[in-house]
Amino acid sequence: MNEQGTSALPNNQPLQSAMISTSTVLVVVFTLLSASPHLQSVGALETTDGDYSLAASLAFVFDITGSMYDDLRQVIIGAEEILDESRKRREKPLKNYVLVPFHDPVIGPVLVTEDADEFERELADLYVQGGGDCPEMSIGAIKRALEVSLPHSFIYVFTDARSKDYYLTHEVLALIQLKQSQVVFVLTGDCGNVTHNGYKAYEEIAATSSGQVFLLKKSQVNQVLKFVQDAVQTRKVNLLAVNEQDGGTRVHNLPLDSHLKEITVSISGENPKIRLIDPEGCKTYKHIEEEKEI
Repeated sequence: MNEQGTSALPNNQPLQSAMISTSTVLVVVFTLLSASPHLQSVGALETTDGDYSLAASLAFVFDITGSMYDDLRQVIIGAEEILDESRKRREKPLKNYVLVPFHDPVIGPVLVTEDADEFERELADLYVQGGGDCPEMSIGAIKRALEVSLPHSFIYVFTDARSKDYYLTHEVLALIQLKQSQVVFVLTGDCGNVTHNGYKAYEEIAATSSGQVFLLKKSQVNQVLKFVQDAVQTRKVNLLAVNEQDGGTRVHNLPLDSHLKEITVSISGENPKIRLIDPEGCKTYKHIEEEKEI
């Protein structure tokens, strides 16, 4: 089960802690949306001279084996909504768009474009085919996406298989350190073994990049895309990222100030539960929007 929450914070009542419990692996990411320029890490205002110096790339790394047809249909619809929302905004956090399809043993062709319409067309023209052995060349595709994308970018990986080329993981981790980009995995399969090094590579990449691993049913991909839509439209800083391997209850203090407008808490794991507690020690449910995925 994955659970996502967005909390809009009154300026004078910041949340102080979050109590989180789960029975298995938990990954949680806290993201702050800032009204204060000194807290901005990603995003840019479009100025009169067209300066996008702080803007990022939105990259989709997509497995085009035959079993990914349902995923692709949902991603095409979700991408349209994400880009439509981006076009409406005065702030332009996205400078360009990257598409990296992969199909064992081929990666590419890679698209890098500033034209959102072209990105949509190329995504819609992807053709899923073949399949066979479950592991795929996904890490090499992530590496390629990091190489061509801007610093502080958003990399989303869609696949239903663990990686075959996990020996490239350390090269990807080095690129993440260089680019400071975030990698999020939207998985609808794991080849039946989440203890394999090919799956553990995903967890390591997500943890290093303050990203996340969502393991979903194929019908749930669209729910994560709503999370993507919020993530790429806002100026944000990552406050905390936690990767817990054992179940239990954890308390994490969140030092928020009056300049913050919202906090996004994103959780993945089996049966996670979360309580947000204000500075007076009261449970805070007001302004929280939850999407539960089973």
